[in-house]
Amino acid sequence: MDLFFKLIERAIGAISDVIWPLFLPFMLLLGLYLTIKFIVKIQPETSENGRFKAACKYAGGGHINYEKYVCTK
Repeated sequence: MDLFFKLIERAIGAISDVIWPLFLPFMLLLGLYLTIKFIVKIQPETSENGRFKAACKYAGGGHINYEKYVCTK
């Protein structure tokens, strides 16, 4: 029984040694891609004008008067 567990341990170790060098860089690149995509997507809405555009869009307004920060249709 002890021999069986040692074989299982070696097999799991061998599989892990093969998978982690492939899996870890993939996960890091995927995380980097998703971070950049998220930043690019929300960047226009985080600027001063973008905030008002988003607010007017949700309020149903069409045009923004930036001097008064009022949404008009």
